[in-house]
Amino acid sequence: MERKPDTARDIIRHAHRLVSAIDRIADVTLREESDLPLSHFRVMLAVHKGLSLMSQQDIASFWGITPAAVSRQIQILKKKGLVKEKVAGMGPTRLAPTRKHIIVLTPSGSQKMNKMFTIIDRVFESAFSKISEKDKATAVDTLIAMRRGLSDHPALKKLDELCDVNKKRMAKLKT
Repeated sequence: MERKPDTARDIIRHAHRLVSAIDRIADVTLREESDLPLSHFRVMLAVHKGLSLMSQQDIASFWGITPAAVSRQIQILKKKGLVKEKVAGMGPTRLAPTRKHIIVLTPSGSQKMNKMFTIIDRVFESAFSKISEKDKATAVDTLIAMRRGLSDHPALKKLDELCDVNKKRMAKLKT
């Protein structure tokens, strides 16, 4: 029997179930093996990728959580010694300094981040090893095409703009 092509609703339902399963597995595994939940990993990943140059509102929008949740996660990570606050930049005059407080990983935070990357890689490489290389390539191509198909949506345009602004900020700091 030939399978009917999935409707948009079916694609969304299956994608959501997959993302939920991945998030659940990552959260349980990270809690067991690194003593940190997925929510901490996400904030640390944002810091690692330089997203901490964005506002907490921007980070919240990126991950689909509230700014208050981002703030709480940062405070917890500070207490654990995994991130610290750093003041960057000065304004054009002494009367109107413009300083930005950014969050950076501490050496211990970098070590923890590497451990979490190793855990995530191991778990999902094992899970995805049951899928043929051809099917993996097809899945990746399909996901990329689906993302491209959604790229004109205003919500994604805003997210892409945030990422572009952050890339420019990172480049500025490196010079």
